[in-house]
Amino acid sequence: MLKTTWKVGLSLIFFNNFSYASLTHVQGSYFEGNGETVYYPCTGGGEPLVIFGNLYSSNHIINSKMKQDPIYLKSTFVQLPLEVANFAQTVDFSDKYLIIQSQNPATDAQYIKITLQKKDGTPFYINTVNFASVSLETGERFVTNYKINLSNAIVLTQPTPIRMYSFQQDIGINVFKNTNKMEAFQYTWNQNTAWSDTRNIHNSKIKYNFKAQPTTTPSVFNGYGFWICGSENAK
Repeated sequence: MLKTTWKVGLSLIFFNNFSYASLTHVQGSYFEGNGETVYYPCTGGGEPLVIFGNLYSSNHIINSKMKQDPIYLKSTFVQLPLEVANFAQTVDFSDKYLIIQSQNPATDAQYIKITLQKKDGTPFYINTVNFASVSLETGERFVTNYKINLSNAIVLTQPTPIRMYSFQQDIGINVFKNTNKMEAFQYTWNQNTAWSDTRNIHNSKIKYNFKAQPTTTPSVFNGYGFWICGSENAK
């Protein structure tokens, strides 16, 4: 069995030997792939338009230096990868987490970014942006900031850190607006690490939950990662 986390010791070409799974939309918030049914909730309504994550049975490698394509994208939208800023990238890789490094407190230069727009450039509707939750297996205290741009204008921002929760459903950000283009940024840092100052820079590793997890129902899984809920049509 593969371990959850490794260090890069070989060329990234090595990763091509691992399988990459995609999802098929079934209905509402339910998707299928690799014999799994995966649930990505849209607590504010709508349906998932794009999903970044990993299936439970998949050994697809996740690394912040690599291109991360969505495992699901509604057909009317442009396929754009999840972007990890250069200053947030690490050599760590995993099939369970997206691992980044973040200065304490986090800065604008250490972001994860999702961009969504349609192929024909027409407006669409955003209900909720679901940012990835942070693994709390170590018992540390993580906080996050976010910024959501719609049609190149800042619409929602959280400049003051908010506490990260372990439950994916708790951290969806309601938008309820039309847009021609959406950009969502997430910044996360560890409260247990000393704060940086002009002489000392303190970084921490952040492990975002990316892999679907089992439920009490066989072959049904709760999805983790990043996803955007809404409608391909403006309202």
